[in-house]
Amino acid sequence: MPTTRGLVKEREIEQTFIYNMYFSQNKDFVYKAKIKAFSNNVGGILIIKKIKENNFRIVFTSEFGNKFFDFELNNNQFTTHFILEAFNRKTFVKILQSDFLTLIKEKNKVLAVYKETGKKVYKTRLNNKFNYFFVEGNKNTLEKIVHTNKSRELTIFEFKRDGKEIQILHKKFPLQIALRAFD
Repeated sequence: MPTTRGLVKEREIEQTFIYNMYFSQNKDFVYKAKIKAFSNNVGGILIIKKIKENNFRIVFTSEFGNKFFDFELNNNQFTTHFILEAFNRKTFVKILQSDFLTLIKEKNKVLAVYKETGKKVYKTRLNNKFNYFFVEGNKNTLEKIVHTNKSRELTIFEFKRDGKEIQILHKKFPLQIALRAFD
């Protein structure tokens, strides 16, 4: 089912970019994380550190400090510094790369704008896929991002409590990621 079914497309685009402000500050973002992949459940701590503009370090460790993976995202260039052998599957790493790029990319060029009751939906492109940013109108708060190909939804990113809780749900791949910020 198309993401924009039932939405009204605006004729003109009033803004050229949509900004994901949740990871725009120069600080460490620390989350209690749960990852479900296939029939495996892994819990730990996910740290997203903004090094400078468009440069992030993403590290997932156990609660005891054992590293599961360590990635760097620099201007859409993805580098794996470390990945535990059990996680080192090409498809899994590629999906995580897409997830984190969608999650933390701050400035996204708007291709189209749709209206829904009390919300606006901004269509953007990420490589050869599309992202739809659902923004609550009155507060201008990002509620979710839907990552799609041309015909179907692939991943849904839900933001609650102003980005302090994030759910990443995959529709095609058996992967779910739940993040809850340490207050």
